[in-house]
Amino acid sequence: MIVRDAFKKFIRSRQQKGCSDQTIKSYECLTAHFIGFVGEDTEMEDLTQELPVSYTHLTLPTKLEV
Repeated sequence: MIVRDAFKKFIRSRQQKGCSDQTIKSYECLTAHFIGFVGEDTEMEDLTQELPVSYTHLTLPTKLEV
């Protein structure tokens, strides 16, 4: 299964659980950058434990040394 399909499946499951539209939108916003980082056509089995760490390091603010 690819990332895009897994996310759609997750969203459907949350809608079936009765999550509000605002909650669904927050899931979409929170995951959009990560999905863009890994690629929506990436196979889920290709995701590794190191990948979120790499993503986090790219998105955390860094201290600028002057």
